[in-house]
Amino acid sequence: MALTAVRVPLEASGAPGSPADPAVPQGPEPSHGSTTAPQPTPKPQSTLNPQTTPQPQPEPITAATFTARLTAAEAAVSGFTFTMTLNDPSGDALVLKGSLVTTAAGHDWAMAGVTPSGTLDFRVIGSKVYMAQGESADGKFLLFDPNAPEYAEAGMTGIDGMVGQPTGATSDAITMLSLVPPSVQLDGATVQRYDVTYDTSKVASPINDDGTPAPPTITYSFWLGSDDLPRKMRYTQGAYSAEVTYSGFGAPGPVVTPSADQILDLSAVASTWE
Repeated sequence: MALTAVRVPLEASGAPGSPADPAVPQGPEPSHGSTTAPQPTPKPQSTLNPQTTPQPQPEPITAATFTARLTAAEAAVSGFTFTMTLNDPSGDALVLKGSLVTTAAGHDWAMAGVTPSGTLDFRVIGSKVYMAQGESADGKFLLFDPNAPEYAEAGMTGIDGMVGQPTGATSDAITMLSLVPPSVQLDGATVQRYDVTYDTSKVASPINDDGTPAPPTITYSFWLGSDDLPRKMRYTQGAYSAEVTYSGFGAPGPVVTPSADQILDLSAVASTWE
């Protein structure tokens, strides 16, 4: 309850020495014709600090709400930029930079960098993938549809989910979610780390480089701001690890489709593959 300062009128105070005390001389009466006006008694100033309205705090993130919260936050922005670092024990760390843009059909995204096989330029636009690597295909972009049957066995489906949660992950796939203090500063935001463990039998499981099945579970670490947007994601699978940092929310422009003379359409030759 708010407190306010209450001024007690001197005329009603009954305090000794007040003008209401007849035992105290009252002083000379002002002469007739005096132009001096009586000075008003100053009002006391309250020293209480004004109350502030507490800001509503977001509901804690749980395993049941994690996927929906991230999905809603990402849907509210038009895109972001990212840097992906891949650590493979068979070679040096691979650093790729790119952007993701929200479209009516889903997401378009692109990333580029230098790999042991040369420069890589990878773009996903609609349901099509454009990939140029080194001097292969005479420097042209290979065009293919990752959802086509000939690529499904190679694990190319669901490529849209590479930079976020495991492909096809829902809240049902999460077996454990842990809040890991303390909060830290990333990309100018205060973020909190969450370790999220997924049942790989309930997602499009990653495949090890040696062709062995994925482990029963895999744990991703996410650093989320108060807006539920990730500023970093990291996971480890055996000796392999990947880390993605995110920034520039709402800033990236559209992913550009290569010109026709830069493209080699693999659909024309895929039927001849064994």
